[in-house]
Amino acid sequence: MAELKTKKIDDAVSWYQEERRVYKRFSLKMELLLKEILDEQGITYYEISSRCKDVKSFKEKIEKKGYENPKDEIFDFSGIRVITYVESEVNKINEVINKEFYIIEEHSVDKTKELKDDQFGYRSVHYVAKLNNGRSDLTEYNKYQNIPFEIQVRTLLQHAWAEIEHDRSYKLKEKLPETLELKRRFHLLAANLELADREFDKIVNDIEHYKQQIDITTNSKTEINPVTLEKYFDSKIKGEIDNLINDSIEIDEIIHVLQLFNISSIEDFDKLIKREFISKYQEYYGAFSSTFLVFVKDVLMCTDFDKYFSKVYPHISHWTEMYENDYNFYKSIGVEVEIDEAIKKGYFTLNRN
Repeated sequence: MAELKTKKIDDAVSWYQEERRVYKRFSLKMELLLKEILDEQGITYYEISSRCKDVKSFKEKIEKKGYENPKDEIFDFSGIRVITYVESEVNKINEVINKEFYIIEEHSVDKTKELKDDQFGYRSVHYVAKLNNGRSDLTEYNKYQNIPFEIQVRTLLQHAWAEIEHDRSYKLKEKLPETLELKRRFHLLAANLELADREFDKIVNDIEHYKQQIDITTNSKTEINPVTLEKYFDSKIKGEIDNLINDSIEIDEIIHVLQLFNISSIEDFDKLIKREFISKYQEYYGAFSSTFLVFVKDVLMCTDFDKYFSKVYPHISHWTEMYENDYNFYKSIGVEVEIDEAIKKGYFTLNRN
């Protein structure tokens, strides 16, 4: 009997060694597919990663569980992990997964729902899924149509808990002395992380609500902050100039630049942006990608050249090479003399290529 069991295990391991490259490719394809789906729908996430069960883990699992037919009884040869920032993103991603994939309900589980009201611990959603009929009919996916795979969805804090609890507690729980009260301390930590998770989610939702409530009117003294400025760019400037990118990473630097120029309200900034400036900017830069930070610097420079170079230029990162197209733009706005003087002073070098 023991010899028969050993042969079954060896046969299964040999099969998986041969097939693992298929599961590895499949894992990567599902990772890329899920990224594409979420990106297209504008759903934010922290990280999406994939893994393919290694041969050693496979062997240990079938030895421990005693599977009769591991090829049909194991569903996590391929696994995708989606880590989000907050819980509300988990809910959105869950909706997408249920819509875009065929979910094997009897093998899927929401770990949060397994916890009682007075329990705290591992929280994550584990799906066992397959490609749905529409997608599996496509040539690039056809060979994978009957392969189940696991999708885990959790927040950053849930992920931190899972990694710590699994590596430091689960693997050693049989050897830990009760006197250390480690179980209680782990549960206390889980409770605090869950509380923090909920508070982060509430903060994010409150910020989104604040964004929706803001009425960006250019004749009011709306304070410039990351939310109001981004909304102003998106609602007014982005529609005026093609290929102008709102890079939110730059928003703090833009605010710093405006503060150096003594601009504190949306109204003050909007007054500087003349119709002629927009028209010329579109004419000279409409075919090129640029960012709002570059746009803001150009606005301020063309508004008051001397003030820009005395108040702003010394305190910020800046470009030192000017191309002929830039030079022609400034010339069309009427600051040709000032630009020539700046070149003489060494602020810029003019590249006519």
